[in-house]
Amino acid sequence: MAISANPASTDKTASSDMLALYEHKIMPDKNFPIQMQRNHITKKGTYFYPHWHEYIEMHYIRSGSTTITCAQERYHTAAGDLLIANSNELHSGRLDDSFTDSLVLIFDYSLIAENFLDEYIIFKHYISGDAVIRHLFEDMFREDSWKEPGYRMVIKGKLYELLVYLYRNYAAEHLTLKENAARSRNLKRLNSVIRYIETHYSEPITIAGLAAQVNLSEYRFCHLFKEAMNQSPTNFVNEIRLKKARVLLKESDMPIARIAEHVGFNDFNNFGRQFRRLYGCAPSELRKANPS
Repeated sequence: MAISANPASTDKTASSDMLALYEHKIMPDKNFPIQMQRNHITKKGTYFYPHWHEYIEMHYIRSGSTTITCAQERYHTAAGDLLIANSNELHSGRLDDSFTDSLVLIFDYSLIAENFLDEYIIFKHYISGDAVIRHLFEDMFREDSWKEPGYRMVIKGKLYELLVYLYRNYAAEHLTLKENAARSRNLKRLNSVIRYIETHYSEPITIAGLAAQVNLSEYRFCHLFKEAMNQSPTNFVNEIRLKKARVLLKESDMPIARIAEHVGFNDFNNFGRQFRRLYGCAPSELRKANPS
């Protein structure tokens, strides 16, 4: 099965839209594998690019609004909402409104819960208006800001309280530790494939060729890819190409037909249909709104 494209040199202009993918985070203190920060974002656009890691990442929105994509699902959030990116899930954030002010909590679930649970919990991605969660986040943030004696013990205790509360009220799925390890291995295998797509999107790409990179049959590869990315490899390739086209439409004076060809679309009409599906407007409309 081919994903048609025209050969072209790798597009350096669109490098700002590169996928970060796997992010290797280091928790310097294994006894306190927790990081907390405040995000106050006022510049529109993507403020953290798609990436994944073994840690759980939570965004509690204090005020304003933002869009966070998690496991390829977009969530439009407002004050009082909590977004959870579970371990080994791709996630990214984009600001389309005036601002967002959020508390970000990142922690190593395996170290936090290793003595208490014999299974891995997949939490719901989106939770709205829960006062218990709000109080716990504000308490943790206050302790982290003031850093009074014993603050790490308080934060760790509050995190345990939060995890138990989420476990009882917002668990979406239960995995064995073995199943979660397999999930992580599959994402790491796909990482090389995604990087290949990112750098060769303008060239001919086939499902068979992608599957061969990770020594899988086409059927097994497509199954694993959809399980991890929540979309087919073909749709993912098209989205990468369309993202590159969007950058070129906004930042270059290259003719639209040439852009379509450059990013790998042989059929100009199909390029227009796919672009409108993803971005809600025709390529020509975006070009008029952003004259170079």
